[in-house]
Amino acid sequence: MNTTATNCHTLAVNQCFPLLENIDKAVDLVSQHLTPHTIQVAHSPKRAMMQLDGVLLGQVAILDIQYGADVNIYPAHCDRFLISMSLTGVS
Repeated sequence: MNTTATNCHTLAVNQCFPLLENIDKAVDLVSQHLTPHTIQVAHSPKRAMMQLDGVLLGQVAILDIQYGADVNIYPAHCDRFLISMSLTGVS
């Protein structure tokens, strides 16, 4: 049997910063790992913190994204599969 090893690079993602002062940074960071999108902050506490944790396994990303505020997400057209599950709120 002939087997070929595949290259699988693992990268841990851990970012945390104030959302309201860094909305563009939040969108850019998530867009790098998922798909281009825009967000609109619907309602936010004064000190909302955006938190992104996850693992990148080759072309697969498992991410936990917490915007720290109520946001509306508007994804651009995407040629990838995106599976989204909300643990709280609405997906």
